[in-house]
Amino acid sequence: ACLVHLQSYFNFLPEDFLDLDLCRAKKKRHMAGSEIACFIAEWYDPEPQMTKEFIVKVYVEDAMVEMFDKKTRRCFLKKCKLPTNLSVGDFMKGEKVHLHSRLLYLSDYGDLYTATKLGPNSEKQGHVLLTPDAYQNLGHILQCFAEKGFQIDKLRSVAIPASAAEELAVLLLNGDRSTGTGDVVALSHLLTTGMVLVYELQGRGGNSDVTELVTGLQRSFGSGNVERAVWAPPDLRDFWGKGFPTSARLRDSTCAVVRPHAVKEGKLPAILQAILDDSGLTITAMEMFRLELSEAEEFLEIYEGVRVEYREMVVEMSKGKCVALELSPSPFDQSTTGDQVVQRFRAVAGPWEQAIAKDLFPQSIRGKFGIDNIRNALHCTDLPQDGVSECAFFFDLQQR
Repeated sequence: ACLVHLQSYFNFLPEDFLDLDLCRAKKKRHMAGSEIACFIAEWYDPEPQMTKEFIVKVYVEDAMVEMFDKKTRRCFLKKCKLPTNLSVGDFMKGEKVHLHSRLLYLSDYGDLYTATKLGPNSEKQGHVLLTPDAYQNLGHILQCFAEKGFQIDKLRSVAIPASAAEELAVLLLNGDRSTGTGDVVALSHLLTTGMVLVYELQGRGGNSDVTELVTGLQRSFGSGNVERAVWAPPDLRDFWGKGFPTSARLRDSTCAVVRPHAVKEGKLPAILQAILDDSGLTITAMEMFRLELSEAEEFLEIYEGVRVEYREMVVEMSKGKCVALELSPSPFDQSTTGDQVVQRFRAVAGPWEQAIAKDLFPQSIRGKFGIDNIRNALHCTDLPQDGVSECAFFFDLQQR
C-alpha cells in the first residue's frame, strides 16, 4: 500500500525505478560487491512485425549479461558471458548492440542507479568550433580532446554564408578585450573561406574544461589573434538542423564512411589525419550519423548478392555512430575528375579483404586500422559512377 501511495506521487518515474524486485536486486548487487548496469532495450521482431521491450542487465566485473521480457518479467536470456563481439563499454543509452543475432536498441536506463551513474548529469557537454585554418590538423586536434577523456557526441561541417559570418565572428570574439573592428572583419572573412567544423563533446569536466583545453590548443595550432583554429562557443544549437547548410559540394567527389566500430574504438582522429596526410584529396564535408537498419540496407544495397558478408555489413553500419566524409580534388587541382577521385581514394583506403590489406598494404587505412572484413575501419565508394550519389545519400537525403 505504501508503494502504491508513493507511486501516485511519483508517477513520472519509470516503473522499474519503483519495482520491489529491482530494489532487492540492487541491494543484493551491493552486498555481493559487484556492479550491474541495467537498460531498457527495444528489439524489432520481424515475424509479428512489432517492437518488443526487454530489461538488459550487464554484470560489469564479470562481463556477463541477462535479459528479461519487460512486460511479463520472464527470463528471456539466462545469465551468460558476453559474446566476443561485445564489451561492457558497448552498453550505453542510445547505442545499438548485436547480442546473439538480435540488434537491440538501448532506449533508456533500467534503474535509478544506472541513470545516475551513466546519465547526462555525469557527462557534461562542451562545444567546439574549428575554423578553416584548422583544416590540416583536424585529426590532431580531435585526438587532443580524446586524450583528455572527451568523446564526440555530435559532429557536422557547415558552410557559413557571408550574411551570417559577422554575427558568428562577434559571438566567437565576445569578451576578448584585444578584439577590434578589424579582427571581426578578418574572422568574418576566414569563416567563409572553407569548411567549418562544429562538434559537441561528452566529458565529466564539461564546458569549463573544454574552454581551458581550447585555450591551450589555440597556442599550439593558432597563428594569430584571428587565426586561432579552435574556438569554444557558448552554444551550438543553431548548427544542428537546417540553420546552416552542409559544406558538401556534391560534384567530382567520392564518399568515405568511418565505420561505427572505428568511431567507438577512438580511431576517428587518426583515420582523419591519415586521409589528410596521405590521400592528396580535400575533405569538403563530414558529419556524424546514426543509421537505422533500413537506412544501412539502402546505402549498401549495391553489395546485396555480391558480398557474402552483406547482412553483417548492414548490421555493423547500423550498430552505432558513423562519420561520413565527402572527398574532392584539391582546390589547386584542376585536372582530376570525379572518376579519378574515386579510384585514388580506393588506393588510399586499401583492399576490402583484411588479410590482404594487413600483409600487402600495411600503410593503407584498412591495413592500419581494420580488424576483419566486416570491421575494416572504412567504407569507400567502389564504382566511379557512384561517388556523388553516395555522398548525396548523407549530405542531401539525410539532411531533409
